Amino acid sequence: MKRSDNEKLSKPERKFVKNIIAGIDAYEVDRARLGKSVANRKYREANRSGERVENPLDRIEIDHTPLDLIIVSDNGYLPIGRPTLTLALDRCTRCVCGYHIGYDPPSYISVMHCLAHAVSPKEYVKKKYPEIVNSWPCWGLMQKIVVDNGAEFHSADLEEAALTLLIDIQYCPVRQPWFKGAVERMFRTLNTGLIHQIPGTTDRKSTRLNSSHVSQ
Repeated sequence: MKRSDNEKLSKPERKFVKNIIAGIDAYEVDRARLGKSVANRKYREANRSGERVENPLDRIEIDHTPLDLIIVSDNGYLPIGRPTLTLALDRCTRCVCGYHIGYDPPSYISVMHCLAHAVSPKEYVKKKYPEIVNSWPCWGLMQKIVVDNGAEFHSADLEEAALTLLIDIQYCPVRQPWFKGAVERMFRTLNTGLIHQIPGTTDRKSTRLNSSHVSQ
C-alpha cells in the first residue's frame, strides 16, 4: 500500500546513507557476500566470533599453555618441570586480567585460581615490586568468559561459581581456535618475545644461541 502525499518520508541525505553503510560490520558484509565459512577463515586472525566487544570485561578469554621453559631447583639445578600458564585476557583492551602458573595439568583448580586473580585488585604488585612504574588497573567481575571444550571448563563447580557471580560461560565451536584468538596470540607473543630469550627455554634455536653466548 502506497503512502499518501502527506505521509511520504523525506529523501535521506547522501551523508546519512554513507554513515549507515560505513557502520556495517565488515565481517557481516563478507559473511553475506561470501558465506560464513569463508568469512570465518578471512577474519580468524582478528578473532571475529560474530559479536562486537565494546567495553572492558565484556569478554574474557581463558586458556592454558605449557611454557617453553624448564625450571630447575636452586639445590643441584635438578629439573622441576615445565610450568603451565593459565591466562585470562580481556578481549576489548587486550590486557591480562589474571593468571595462574603451576606444574599440574590444567584443571578446575587452575581455572578458579586464574579467575580469582582476575577479579581481584592488583595493588600488591607495586607494593611488592616498588621499582615497577606503571599500575595494573585490571580487575572486576566480567560479563562473559570464553573457553574451549576442555574437561576443566565443563566442571559443575565452575558452572555453579559462574552462575553465582552472574558470569556467562561461552564455549568455542569445535575446530575454530580463532574464536579466542586474542589469548592464543598472547601465548605466542609471550613465548617468542620473552621465554625464548632466557636460559632454560626448550626452543632449540634460542638454546643454541644462549649456549654460544655462555661459551664465549
